[in-house]
Amino acid sequence: MTNMKEMLNDSQLEEVVGGTVRFNGNKMKISFSVTGGVYKLKNCEDSDVLVLVSALYGQYKDAGDVAYENAVKAALQANGWI
Repeated sequence: MTNMKEMLNDSQLEEVVGGTVRFNGNKMKISFSVTGGVYKLKNCEDSDVLVLVSALYGQYKDAGDVAYENAVKAALQANGWI
């Protein structure tokens, strides 16, 4: 079984957009367009962030941008990644 990082090539991994959350795996930064803010990620791998952002997008896709962004920020903080 391949992981998500292996399935994506470098250009695809460079910037993944999920709703209003933008993640740049090369720079390890994540930004939020509705609630605002750009954060440098730490203590994680790009694949960890991709899995988290994708899973939360599936859970919050009908809840709206603010709810999704807040859930992503809270999860990143809980994991100690921002």
